[in-house]
Amino acid sequence: MRKLARRHGRSGAGRLLVEGPDVVAEAREYLEQVLISERAGEAAERTATDLAAGGVDVRYVDAGVFESVADTVTPRGIVGMARLPEPDLPTVLEDARLALLCCGLADPGNLGTVLRTADAAGADAVIVGAGSVDPANPKAVRASAGSLFHLPVVDDVEPARALVAARRAGLRPVGADASASTPHTDADLAAPTLLVLGGEAAGLPAEVAHGCAELVRIPMLATPRPGYRGVAESLNLAATAAVLAFEAARQRAPRTASPGAPESV
Repeated sequence: MRKLARRHGRSGAGRLLVEGPDVVAEAREYLEQVLISERAGEAAERTATDLAAGGVDVRYVDAGVFESVADTVTPRGIVGMARLPEPDLPTVLEDARLALLCCGLADPGNLGTVLRTADAAGADAVIVGAGSVDPANPKAVRASAGSLFHLPVVDDVEPARALVAARRAGLRPVGADASASTPHTDADLAAPTLLVLGGEAAGLPAEVAHGCAELVRIPMLATPRPGYRGVAESLNLAATAAVLAFEAARQRAPRTASPGAPESV
């Protein structure tokens, strides 16, 4: 399992590490082996017992061996080896109504949060642009809280290819750009949409922005205060993904009359 701590080890083996009772449990469908420390707590013990009853290969190891495999500074007593989900781009976009494309994303915690957010907002897929951090990075896996195993995530895709594939599937690419003139609430996100997000430092690459059908901004509401300098100019990528994905979900939700309101005729 130690070799799965690095990207080339994961890609070569087609496997990844999952750590912690909750995330290991969420990866149940993909698990091949689970190690549990002799010092594991009750939550890890319950997860191991449940997985063993379901036929997963669960092995108890001493604390030293476990800590040599675990990725975290304070391990939670259980780690698993799981198959890497490898969805196909055209297939996952075929019936999609909402997907996200992340370009130049470097922070694994941010990527994991984007996966979790997309899952929570009902997105159909997340595409990770070539050159971005690995979605199977242990920190990204933990930050996704298991969403990596519930939502199709297509890794290492050239953004230009993703834009073409999205258009072929009937999705309209909408890019997030703090300098855009259109507020995100004015964009039609109820239609099949590919939300296109840039990296933490450089933002949306120019060539990717040019390939979008529309660019939108999230208006900032901060105002200067006496004694304080400056205001927030934008949100980080994970927060931007959350705002846009849930705005798309809001626009797609059936409209219902408020209590006491007269019925439409």
